[in-house]
Amino acid sequence: MSIHLTVNDRLRLATSPTTPPKSVASLSADGDWRVRQAVAQRPDVPEGILAQLSHDRRRTIRETVAKHPNVPVTILATLSRDTYSSIRYAAKQR
Repeated sequence: MSIHLTVNDRLRLATSPTTPPKSVASLSADGDWRVRQAVAQRPDVPEGILAQLSHDRRRTIRETVAKHPNVPVTILATLSRDTYSSIRYAAKQR
């Protein structure tokens, strides 16, 4: 039997500081962009997940990664060459 969580349930998990790292990693690949966005905003999001989300198809998520306080310089370098100027700008402001 599988459990199907609603988007709101997954958003709660994505923002909860008690969500286990393995679950956060799963949520970073969620089909709903709002869940991935919530993961990108976590203060404790691992570098590997930031790297993954820096290639997300949604530009708002890539911009959130560029603005994350703990984003590594290597990811910022990649985002500074993004096709969207707002993402390039956010990456270069860091």
